[in-house]
Amino acid sequence: MSLGMTVSELQAKLSSTELKEWQVFYEMEPFGHIRDDLNAGLITNTLMNIHRGEKQQAYKLQDTMLTFGKKQKKRQSQREISARLMAWCGGKK
Repeated sequence: MSLGMTVSELQAKLSSTELKEWQVFYEMEPFGHIRDDLNAGLITNTLMNIHRGEKQQAYKLQDTMLTFGKKQKKRQSQREISARLMAWCGGKK
């Protein structure tokens, strides 16, 4: 929907040749929200490095990039699992 039309509407208005041209253009000059996130990360990275301490290690671009998707879950200890089960059961053994 970021193109302002559905897939069906897009297929009706765009030839396969034009679609391929857009794909090639995107590979050369990415656009859209992914590029916007990269630009925001670059600006943030630059500002953080300008204002970091003299002896502080420089920030990497990965430190300032937005990340989405599944996060790694911390593995729970046996004690944490037991405590959660006890709480779920109302504290009864």
